[in-house]
Amino acid sequence: MNWSRVLLGIWLVLTIGWLGIAGYDLYMRWPEYYVFYKRPDGLLIGAMVRKDLTESLGFALVPPIVLLLFGWAVLWSVRGPRR
Repeated sequence: MNWSRVLLGIWLVLTIGWLGIAGYDLYMRWPEYYVFYKRPDGLLIGAMVRKDLTESLGFALVPPIVLLLFGWAVLWSVRGPRR
């Protein structure tokens, strides 16, 4: 059994699920801007959208990347460095 492929497949499934959760979270929070913070010039809305998109991107991407690096480090430590 090739553990690298098994763990990569598990990581891929978890990442797809996590991105779905992050997308759903962003979708559920999106209408709040237009209901509560509507201004004629739209400046406050634009700033809040950029802030929330930045936070959501971090929420969506940081955990899968950390998990991938952690898994890589564990495999590297178990196998030893290849030359």
